[in-house]
Amino acid sequence: MRFAHCDPAGIVFYPRFFELFSSALEDWFQTGIDCPFGGDFMVERNLRVPSLSITAEFLRPCRMGEFLDIDLWVARLGRSSFELALAGSVSGKPRLRAAWTMCVIDFATFKSTPIPEDLRKRMQAYLQSS
Repeated sequence: MRFAHCDPAGIVFYPRFFELFSSALEDWFQTGIDCPFGGDFMVERNLRVPSLSITAEFLRPCRMGEFLDIDLWVARLGRSSFELALAGSVSGKPRLRAAWTMCVIDFATFKSTPIPEDLRKRMQAYLQSS
């Protein structure tokens, strides 16, 4: 965790975690399901994934200088929506967890659209029940 993530008490200011979740999502699209956000997904396919809901539970504070590992997996895979589960830990000790539901939309119409079949297959590799 960097100085820019922290409040005056030296612990991570909670909104920064949501930025880290977004970074984890982009990394997962890039390396996990091989569909770069800024290229294939948004430009070529003209798709977006707005958030429908997100809940987070902060178990222990994170402090400046700690290394936060974020694990991400698919908890539910629907027709046009999916729920990600995220778990953050420092040195193997749980610090936070989140559930994040998103919907795939066609950017031209702003209407939900089915998850493309090739992406669905790649997402299924990350599907876990808990």
